[in-house]
Amino acid sequence: MDTQGVEWHPEFVAANDDDGLSYTVWFDVPVEQTYSIDVRAVRVARLDVGQEDPYWQFIGPAPDIVVPNWVTVNVLVSQVTAGEVTLALSPAVADLSEEHIEVALAQDGSSVSAAIYTADNGATYTLSAEYTPGNTYAIRIEKPGYRFGEPLAFSIGTSPFLTGAWTNAEGTAVVLRFNKDMAEPSDTPGGFTLTEDDIPQPIQDVTRNPEDTRQLRLHLEQALNEGDLTLSYAPGVEASTDAGPLEAIETVSVANQNTVLGTAFALALQEQTVAEVATKLVTRFALDADGLLEPLLAIGYGPFPRLKRSGRRSLRRGL
Repeated sequence: MDTQGVEWHPEFVAANDDDGLSYTVWFDVPVEQTYSIDVRAVRVARLDVGQEDPYWQFIGPAPDIVVPNWVTVNVLVSQVTAGEVTLALSPAVADLSEEHIEVALAQDGSSVSAAIYTADNGATYTLSAEYTPGNTYAIRIEKPGYRFGEPLAFSIGTSPFLTGAWTNAEGTAVVLRFNKDMAEPSDTPGGFTLTEDDIPQPIQDVTRNPEDTRQLRLHLEQALNEGDLTLSYAPGVEASTDAGPLEAIETVSVANQNTVLGTAFALALQEQTVAEVATKLVTRFALDADGLLEPLLAIGYGPFPRLKRSGRRSLRRGL
């Protein structure tokens, strides 16, 4: 291809599916200019007619071609969850597919199979895959006529884990504390199961504590009694703010603040001092010194040589 005395060589030439009647040619040239294409010669073997290494000669030039300006598209990673990544495109680009969007591990470039779909004519795309917690991924988008910029990167955080579970004083909610900040939860129970004395307790919804985003709160449809509480979780909904998926929680005990011992455990989980725990137990349950000894020893506060020990029954520790 020749323009203003400069020779441009094609980056790639491919025959279309029409028995050689047309070809697609890719060039790396400045945009918004006019070019002419001069096909000098194309050598094609025609051994089927007995000719020995012949060639066909074509003398141009072909009609002038205007190279349009490619559209620059701004792409942002707008949302990352444990199994989905959402891209926001401006302007929208319709009909992007696995052919145009590549997801790969940033560490070694290995490809990741992702299902790609859009519900708003190309303004956003969701890339669904089994992303591994703790990994960083790169996204590359290519489509003729568009410039998407450098590859994008996103990370999936490590999975959070439960560090404490207790009821509120009224017994109408269960507080779950994790080792890292949690994402805004789903409105539904989302895989959590709570039982009291092996009887399932309906969960109305799940919220995040705005004052401590490590905590989720399970709001119950009815207040709890003084029974033994257990909690479990089937994964698939909740995650940390860095998209680390919450993994399965096998059956764990929940400190029930309808009981003296449960309240002591709940306060200890909240890192209350021995004086604070003792004061709250005395205020709420009207305990004397002997009554305080049992729960304080059970949660690991002691020994207390100046407290007189009375009879003590067997206790089961919570979390």
